[in-house]
Amino acid sequence: MNLKFLPWVSLKTRVTLFTLTIFLISLWSLAFYASRMLREDMQQQLGDQQFSVVSLIAKAVDDYLGDRTKALEQFSNSISRQTLADTAALQKLLASQPVLHTLFNGGLLITNRSGTPIAEAFHNPGQVGFPVIDREAIASALKDGRSVIGTPVMSQQPGVPVFGIAVPIRDADGRVIGALVGVIALQNPDFLDHLTQSQYGKTGSYFLVARQERLIIAATRKERVMQQLRPRGAIPAIDRFIDGFDGSQIYLNPQRVEVLNSAKRLQSVNWGISASIATAEAFAPIRAMQQRMIVATLLLTLAAGLITLWMLRRQLSPILETADMLARMSASDALRQPLPIAREDEIGQLIGGFNHLLGTLAQREAELKRQVTRFSAFLDALPNPIFVKGNDTVFIACNTAYEEAFGISREMFVGRTVLDLDYIPQAEREAFQAADLKLIREGGQTNEEISIAFADGVRRTALYQRRAFDPGDGEGGGMLGLIVDISGRKQAEDYERFRNHILEMLAGGAALRIILLAIVRGIEKLHPAMRCSILLLDDEGRHLGQGIAPSLPDFFNAAMNGVEIGIGVGSCGTAAFTGERVVVEDIATHPYWVQYKDLAARAGLGACWSQPIRSGSNRILGTFAIYHHNAHQPTEADIALIEQSARLASITIEKCLAEERLRDGQDFIQGVLNSISSQIAVIDETGVIVSLNEAWRRFSRENSVEPGHRPAHTDIGTNYLDMCNTTNAAGVDGAINARAGIQGVLDGRLPTFSMEYSCHSPSEQRWFFMTVTPLGTGGKGAVIVHTNISERKRAEEQIRNLAYYDSLTLLPNRRLLNDRLTQALANGKRTGLHGALMLLDLDNFKPLNDEHGHAAGDQLLIEVARRLSSSVRQIDTVARLGGDEFVVILGSLNSAASASREQALAIAEKIRTILAQPYFLISSEGNDQESTVEHHCSASIGVTLFIGQQVSQNEILKHADIAMYQAKEAGRNTIRFYEGGS
Repeated sequence: MNLKFLPWVSLKTRVTLFTLTIFLISLWSLAFYASRMLREDMQQQLGDQQFSVVSLIAKAVDDYLGDRTKALEQFSNSISRQTLADTAALQKLLASQPVLHTLFNGGLLITNRSGTPIAEAFHNPGQVGFPVIDREAIASALKDGRSVIGTPVMSQQPGVPVFGIAVPIRDADGRVIGALVGVIALQNPDFLDHLTQSQYGKTGSYFLVARQERLIIAATRKERVMQQLRPRGAIPAIDRFIDGFDGSQIYLNPQRVEVLNSAKRLQSVNWGISASIATAEAFAPIRAMQQRMIVATLLLTLAAGLITLWMLRRQLSPILETADMLARMSASDALRQPLPIAREDEIGQLIGGFNHLLGTLAQREAELKRQVTRFSAFLDALPNPIFVKGNDTVFIACNTAYEEAFGISREMFVGRTVLDLDYIPQAEREAFQAADLKLIREGGQTNEEISIAFADGVRRTALYQRRAFDPGDGEGGGMLGLIVDISGRKQAEDYERFRNHILEMLAGGAALRIILLAIVRGIEKLHPAMRCSILLLDDEGRHLGQGIAPSLPDFFNAAMNGVEIGIGVGSCGTAAFTGERVVVEDIATHPYWVQYKDLAARAGLGACWSQPIRSGSNRILGTFAIYHHNAHQPTEADIALIEQSARLASITIEKCLAEERLRDGQDFIQGVLNSISSQIAVIDETGVIVSLNEAWRRFSRENSVEPGHRPAHTDIGTNYLDMCNTTNAAGVDGAINARAGIQGVLDGRLPTFSMEYSCHSPSEQRWFFMTVTPLGTGGKGAVIVHTNISERKRAEEQIRNLAYYDSLTLLPNRRLLNDRLTQALANGKRTGLHGALMLLDLDNFKPLNDEHGHAAGDQLLIEVARRLSSSVRQIDTVARLGGDEFVVILGSLNSAASASREQALAIAEKIRTILAQPYFLISSEGNDQESTVEHHCSASIGVTLFIGQQVSQNEILKHADIAMYQAKEAGRNTIRFYEGGS
C-alpha cells in the first residue's frame, strides 16, 4: 500500500471520519436532548407536585369556608321571625353561640330585611356598630337569598384585614327576612395557618388571592397581605390566573425573577391559591447534571475517535488492497479480469462471489427493490385500510391506513393470522379465518358490510371487500382485503331518511306535537344510548313547558314543566336563557344542576346537552336536549347532531305556527270577503282561482245550467283566463277584452283594469262592472271584483229617456229631434240626397180632452205615435214637439228635388189617411165605470224639403210650420208643401 496516514481519498479515512461524525452527532445530540428533556421533565414534575400541593391547599380553604358557611346556615335556620323581632332575645341568642365565635374570630352580626344591624357580637374590645366588611355581600344575600362570601377589606378597629360570610335568614314560608354575617380576621390565629406559616424552600411562597379584585388575601410573607396585584397587562401569566387558569407556568415576576408558579381556583368563592418558587432554586440539580454530562461527552468523543481509527485500519486492510487493485484495473485499457483472491478467508469468498454473481445479482436486486418500493408506496398512498394475505392466511403486508385505523404496527401484524389479533373478539376472528380460507380455496371475491371496532374503541359500519389472487409462480396465491369506513355515510343516510320523513309529515300537515314526538323518537332510534326531549317556551318567553320527552320518567317531565328559565336552571333553562348551547358532561358535579341533581339521579340521568331552538328571526322558541344515563362527553358528530335536530325542530315549529297564523288570517280575510255583496275572486300569477267569496258562489249557483249546482269551471283551482275563452265562445260580450286586461295586470303592463259588460239572463237584462287590481308587487296575482250595476244602468237609461224622449209617447222629444235633424243635414251634404220634414197638428183634439178627459187624450196621442212610427221607414224619425204637434224627418230621398217632393207627398198622404181612421178609446165615467169611445181625428200636415246645410234647422222648422198652417186654413185634414215666401 502506498497510502499516507489518513489520506482523504482513502475509504478507511472516510469511513473513519463518517463513523466518527455520526457518533459525535448522535452523542452530542443525545447529550443536549437528554439535558433538555431532563429540564422539561423536571419542570413538568415540579409543576405537577407544586400544583398538587396548591390543589390540596385550595381544597382545605374550600373546606374551611364551606364549614363556616354551613355553620352560619344551620344557625340561621334556628332564627324565626318572632326571634328576629325581639332584639334583646336575638342579642342573647347571638352571645350564646361559642362554636360560631370560635369559627368566626372577627365576630357575628344580624341584620333585618333592609340590611340594618339589629344584633352583634364582636371579639375586639371597644368595637361597636357596623364593622367595615363588604356590605355588597349582605345586600346580595338579602336580594338573591343565597350565601355570599364577601371581599376582604381593611378594618378600622383594630386595623386588620377582615371579610364576612353572609347567609339569608328565612321565615317559615321561605322568604328572606334578614341576614346573618360571620366576620373573619385574616391576621388572627386559626385562619389558614397551614398556608401562612408554611415555608416553601428559600425563595418560594404561597398566596391566597381574590381574583376579581386582584387582591392578596393571605400569604407566606405577611407584608404581601392586602396588596394589589399588578394591573392587567403588566404580567400576562398573572392575568391568566385571574381569568381562571388552573395549572403551572413559568414567567418573570415583578422583580424580573423567573419563577415556577402553580395556581388553583377555589370552588366556593372567586378566590385562588398560588405558589411560586424561583426556577434558579427549583432547577439547580439539573444544571449540575448538565455540566457533568458535557464533560463525560467530551471524554467519550475522544475515546471513540481513537478506537474507531485503530479498528478500521486493522480490519479494512484486505478490502483496501482490493479496492486499490480495482482502481488500477479501471484506469487501464486492458481487458478486465476477475479480481485475485489473496487468501481464502471471508474476504476471499466475498471477492469470489462478487466475481461470479456481480452482473446478474445487481440487476435483479435493483429491479426487486424498485418493485417493492413501488408496491409499498402504492399501498401507503391509498386512503383506506388494505392488507394482503398469503395462501396460508398469514398477513404479508398492510398499508399505513391500516396501521392508523386499527392501532397496530405492521411489524406486529405481518407474519400473523387473524386468529392472533387480540383487538378483534374471538368469535369474529374465527368467522374471518373461516371465510378467508374458503375464499382462497375457491377464488372469487366478496363484498359485505360488517361492524368492526377501530383504534378508538368505537364500532363502525365498514364495507369489507376481499378478492383472491394467484400470481402464477407455482407457489400459491393469496388474498387482497380492503376495508372502507362507511359509518358516516350510513349515519348520514339514516338521518337523511329520518329528516325526509319529518319533512313529509310537515308537508302533510301533521300536528305540531306529533311531528316533535317523531323527531324525538327518530333521534333515539338512530342513537339508542340517547334520551331526547323538546321543551317549548311560553308566549312570554319565561317558562319552559309542553315537554316532548317520551323516554324520560313522568315525574321528571312534570318537574321540568313550567320551570322559569335562568342561569343554573339545569341545561335547558340555562340554554333558553342565554341563547347558547349548554353541555353538561356530568350532572352530579355541575353547578347548573345543583337544585335538580337529586331529581336527575332518580331519573337515572348522568349527562345533558341542550341546544336552544331559534326561529328564523333569532327568537328562542325552546330547547332540544340529549341525555345520557352516565357522564358523557360529546363528540363533534354529537354536536352536529344536536344542532341539526334543533334546526329541524325550529323548521317544524315555525311552519306549524305560521300555518296556524295563516289559517287565522285566511279565516279573517274570507269573512271580510264574504261580507261584500260584489262577486270577488283571487287568482295567482297564472290565472288560477285561489280564493272566492260567498257572493261569487251564490251567483254561480243561481246562474248555473243545473239550478242549485255550481259549475266546476267557476270553482277554486280552475283557470280564470281559460274561463274567459270559454265565455267568449258562448257569445258573452267583452270576454276577450276582459282576458287581455287581466293578463296585462298579471304581467305588470297595466296598473289596474276595469270594464263594463252585459250579461243578460232569460228573466232580466243585467250589466256588470269588473275591476282587476294587482295582488301586491312582483306578479303575485290579482283580485277580480264583479259588481252588478244593472240598477244604475236602468236608472241611467231612465234619465236618458227623460232627457231625449217624450214620456207619454216614448217618441224623441225636441232635443233629440234637433240631434236627428243635424244628422240628416250632414248626411244630405255627404250623399247629395234630399230630405223632407213634416210638421203635423191634430184636428179635433181639444174637444176630446174637454169631453172625455186628459186620459182619453193621452190614449189618442199614444195611438197617433204608433200609427206614425208604422208609416215610415226605420231610418226615418218621428218626434213629438209637445201638445198635439208631431214631426216626421224623412232622409235619403233622392238627388232630384222633384222626385224627392213626390216621395215626401206620398208618405204624407199615407200618414194623413191612417191618422184619419177612427180611434177607439177607453173612457172612465164618474162612477169609475169604463166605456169605449169612438173618436174621429185628422191631421193638418206641412211638408218642406232640405238638402245639405243650405238652410238652418230653425228655418226648416219654420218652413214646415208655414205649410202646416196653410193646410189648416185650407180646411184641415189636408197636406200643403212649402213653396217659398212667407
